[in-house]
Amino acid sequence: MRSTLLFGASLVLVSCSGPPTEKPPSVTFVRGGLVVSGDAEGGQAIGDQRRFVAREWIAGEAVSLNGVDAIAPLVPSCVPFFDVPLGDVDSWIALGGATPDTALAFSPDGKMLAIGTWLGDLIVVDGFTGRELGRKHLAESLVKQLVWSEDGSVLYAAEQSPDAWLYALDVPNLAVRAKLRLADQVRSSPAPSGDDLYGLYTLPAAYALERLPGEELLVVATHGWNDTDGERVNRTRVMRLSPALEILVSWPANEAADAVILGAAVSEHGLAVAPSRSATTATLQTLPLDGVQVLSLPDLQPISQVVIPPLAPWFKRSFVWNGLDFDADGRVIAGLGDGRVVRQNGAELRIHPLSSPVDFGGVAVVASIGDLAWHDEHLWVSTSGSNIPWGTADPNLRPPQPHPNENALFELSWQDDEVSVVWAWRGPQQLAGFALGADGHTLVMGAGPRTTDTREDLFGAMTVDLRQPPTERTLTWCPTQGPVFFRQEMAADGRFAVAEVPFKRGESVVGAYRVTVFR
Repeated sequence: MRSTLLFGASLVLVSCSGPPTEKPPSVTFVRGGLVVSGDAEGGQAIGDQRRFVAREWIAGEAVSLNGVDAIAPLVPSCVPFFDVPLGDVDSWIALGGATPDTALAFSPDGKMLAIGTWLGDLIVVDGFTGRELGRKHLAESLVKQLVWSEDGSVLYAAEQSPDAWLYALDVPNLAVRAKLRLADQVRSSPAPSGDDLYGLYTLPAAYALERLPGEELLVVATHGWNDTDGERVNRTRVMRLSPALEILVSWPANEAADAVILGAAVSEHGLAVAPSRSATTATLQTLPLDGVQVLSLPDLQPISQVVIPPLAPWFKRSFVWNGLDFDADGRVIAGLGDGRVVRQNGAELRIHPLSSPVDFGGVAVVASIGDLAWHDEHLWVSTSGSNIPWGTADPNLRPPQPHPNENALFELSWQDDEVSVVWAWRGPQQLAGFALGADGHTLVMGAGPRTTDTREDLFGAMTVDLRQPPTERTLTWCPTQGPVFFRQEMAADGRFAVAEVPFKRGESVVGAYRVTVFR
């Protein structure tokens, strides 16, 4: 859906040897501004002889810009500013690999975009034109996390590798000013064999990296691997670091915990992490496994635990992935793999079965909770596609019917024990994460690889303006050639970046591994 208006064009037939025809100037209405082609003046250059002019507009408004008269449409278009090629991952996709991990981070002022790739490259580009400012190869495996210093002069990058280095790098030359070997905290393991598609994820890495007030950092180092005896081993540790990557305080204090932590939620209320365990050895645990541990900031002292009983008879464990946040009062909210959303209420839990199992002819079907965020007194939750709880039926059995709340984005009002749906989106796209913008009113959703059909026109991203009343909300569609990774990144002015990857079409691999910045 593109609202580009062309003016003054005439049809001219030329021979192949004749001079190329010049495109007439055009104006495209995007969120919060206009993209102008041709010999435009003013605004921000975005390449290809185009400029972005920041300007609010309303549907039906007459606009005259750069000699072009245009009428604002009902719905804004989505325009790519630039894309950055990231390398060749075709062989990995051909073998059946899923969307490669890609880390994205706009600098605080939005002028630069840092990209960490599956191939171990770190790239810094101009945030408007895509011009490369710096490049460094960090690891033979992937770059896992990125975060900027407040003034944008230092970029912190964490790799997933046998050493799990965390770097502090000068910008834009990416010279190393400090580094910390996270494997010293959670142990190392050898690089996997080349034919192990997901072996990289057995290596240690920072699974969360956040900048704290005062330029200190919070890092969650995690490692889960098989030792030489074939036993599964887990180690995880939370650390507060100085800007020079010196360890100031750790949790647990004496040694790494016998668990894994795959993410964290940080707010003025503290730090929430969700410990789980895949290790095969017995251990004495004091952690709320498959629940949530809340720590104080900055000293990382335990404040409370949220113990979440499994949802019987379908599940033997609870599991929290990306769905973790605090509400405005500092209460923990978690989204579970069994489709429940739980909210801490003192020593009790409030539970909402948003997409928990539904029985279809004796087969249970569930839609897991993906991402979750508390924003402006409302809770935003995304759900996965339908699946069958592991162990309740033949794992090769397809869900006989889709879960009614599958593959959706919900805006929920949760007042005391009352939960109501304020707004919901469901569509043919397969959701791949969402991000709330720093502007406070833009939400971007990714559309990733599909499992139920082979349509290729459903890859890309969607944006929603949360200032619109729920009954009037419209989505702006931003198509890409291939599916996108579930981690999107949004600048404060509304630009956003998505990582796009190739996909299999029959026996062929189609598309490219690249990052595109849209408005």
